[in-house]
Formats: sequence, structure tokens, C-alpha cells
Amino acid sequence: MEQVGDGKIGPWTDIYGLGAVMWRVVAGGNPPFSPLNPTTVQKRAYAIMQGQADPLPTATEIGQRRFSAEILHAIDHCLVINENKRTQSCAELLGELKPSVSVAEEKKDQASLLGNTDELPSESPDVPIQDEVLNPDSAKKSSRQGLKISIALISGAVILLAVIGYFWQNQTSRTIQEEHRLTGHTDGVRSVAFSPDGSQLASGSWDKTIRLWNVDTGEETHRLTGHTSAVLSVAFSPDGSHLASGSEDGIIRLRDVDTGVELHRFTGHTDAVWSVTFSPDGKRIAFVAADSTIRIWK
Repeated sequence: MEQVGDGKIGPWTDIYGLGAVMWRVVAGGNPPFSPLNPTTVQKRAYAIMQGQADPLPTATEIGQRRFSAEILHAIDHCLVINENKRTQSCAELLGELKPSVSVAEEKKDQASLLGNTDELPSESPDVPIQDEVLNPDSAKKSSRQGLKISIALISGAVILLAVIGYFWQNQTSRTIQEEHRLTGHTDGVRSVAFSPDGSQLASGSWDKTIRLWNVDTGEETHRLTGHTSAVLSVAFSPDGSHLASGSEDGIIRLRDVDTGVELHRFTGHTDAVWSVTFSPDGKRIAFVAADSTIRIWK
């Protein structure tokens, strides 16, 4: 739901997805509406904002006499439009799957959860509800079938919630930590690039130098000089054997990564070289400069 709109995404978003799956089980077949269909989601949100009835039939309405009231109520609570009023966690959902409210109380809760507070029924004396006459054998068979489906739904929900909870906990518990702080440049750093295998990092700086670093240890392995102005861009070749650098001096230098030796010097630009890049096969190198030109060398 929140992925379609602008709501805040959290565990309750997964709860909505779980509710949608259980709703489809209750609905059966191929219903015209689906809680996960973006069009249905938008129609539901619009209807609630306009004070209209929710266009999505509730699980309580379509699952009567086939599923327990507690399960149907829990499904509907999972599908509430407003994420703040929806079931918030796996523990809360499991807590709802227990015998509790009467039929009348459940209908009132359902109307409130769906946002139809203006249409809540007024209090009235209890009136006996006459059940429709059913064949005893059919009633027993229907009851047994409903019980089996309810048990299957609960078991599936518990397993799915456990899986969702596991991945959510792992995702949210991850922390991003600073591994290294590389120092050595004497002026601002303008560009960085990882080697294709991730073992080295190249940095270009306003101090006119290029430095190569060992990613695992954070140690400086090479200090490359030659540019007469700030190094604005650095790039590794696809095989990681060469390093190209573009500078404010308008010159591009190609070096051997292992030795740091300059292999070639590209000239022709009349202004600063902002960016350098290799083709995927490593046979070409392109430069972008402030002189409004792009040059490709082979």
C-alpha cells in the first residue's frame, strides 16, 4: 500500500501483503478486485478520503460461515488503508487470532477500521439472529472444511510471518560502519574510483596528485605526479591494469597500475578535462572537457 502512495514503509507494509494473500484465499477464484492491484489500492484510498464506502469487499463479508470470525477480522485489520490503524507487527497479528468479540462488535470494529465511521450502526437492543436452515450433514461437512482451511491459514500465516520477521530483523539490524579513513592528500579530493576487482582505490586531488590505496589495509601504495593542476577524474581500465586521469591542465595521462609508470599522454583539449572513462572491452577511452568537446581514443 505504502509503495503505491507516499506512506511510510515498515513492518506494517509486509502485514498488508500478508493480509492480501489471505484475502485471496478467502475470496477464491479470480475476484474482480485484488488488494495488491495498484488500481484497487488507489480506488480504496480515494474512496476513504471522500467518505465513500470501501470498494474492496471485506474478508468478513465474503468469508462468512467458511472461516472463523477471528481470522476474517484479522485479515481485514491487515488491509486497512491507513497504516497507523493497520496491524503493526507479527506479534499483534498473532494476538488477534483468538476468540474474542461478538458478531455485532466485530461489524462495528470493521466499519471503524475501514474508515466508515459515519456509517457506524446505532446501538439497538439485541435481536436474535435466525440462522438459515441447513442440512445437518452439509452443515457438519461445511464446518469441518472451514476448520481445516482455518487451521491451514493460521499455520501458513505463522510461517510467513516468521520468515518476514527474520528478514526484516536482519535488514534493519545491519549497520554501516566506517572501515578506513584515508589521509595523505594536501588539498581537497576531487574524484575516486575502485579497481574492477575492488582491491584498489584511486583518488585524484586538487593537490595535483593521484594516489592508489590498498582497500583492505587502507595503506597508500602509489603517489603519482605529473599533472600541473587539479586531477578532476580517475578511471580504471576494465581489466584493472591501467589508470587514466583527467586534469584541469587539459591533459589525460594513462599509467600502468602496478608500476605507476606513465604509458601515454593524450593532448588536444583546450580546457579542463572533467571526466574520463573506458569502453567495456577496454579498447577505447573517452574524455569530456570544458571546451565543449568529447574525444574518443582507440
